[in-house]
Amino acid sequence: MNPVRFVRALPQPAKAVYTVFFVALVVAFALVFALRDPDVVLVLVAPGALMVVVGLLQVFDVNGTATRMASFVTESRPLGVDYSRSVMATPRYVRLVGLAYVLIGLFWCALALGLVE
Repeated sequence: MNPVRFVRALPQPAKAVYTVFFVALVVAFALVFALRDPDVVLVLVAPGALMVVVGLLQVFDVNGTATRMASFVTESRPLGVDYSRSVMATPRYVRLVGLAYVLIGLFWCALALGLVE
C-alpha cells in the first residue's frame, strides 16, 4: 500500500492531520535516535497528540474518514490481497483502529510527560 496514495484518498481534515502526523513521527524518532538523551522522549508528545486527533477523526467518521479508509482498503488491494469481503474493509473496523490510535497516542503523551514509567 502506497502511503502517498492513502493520504491523497482521505478527505479533509484527515488528509492534513495524517500528513502532519507522519512528518512529526519521522522527526520525533529521528531526534530520539540521534540525540540519545533520556529527556528527548519528550518529543513524543507531538506525535502522540496528533495520533489522538487521527484516532478521533476515525472514531467519529469526520467527513467520512472511516468510510473512505474502508473503501480504500477495498480498492487498493494492499499486498495484492483482495480485502473486499474482509472485516478490515468496513467502517466499523476502521473506527476500532481509530480507538486504538487514541489509546496509543494517550499512552505516548503520558510516557513523554513522565506520567507512566
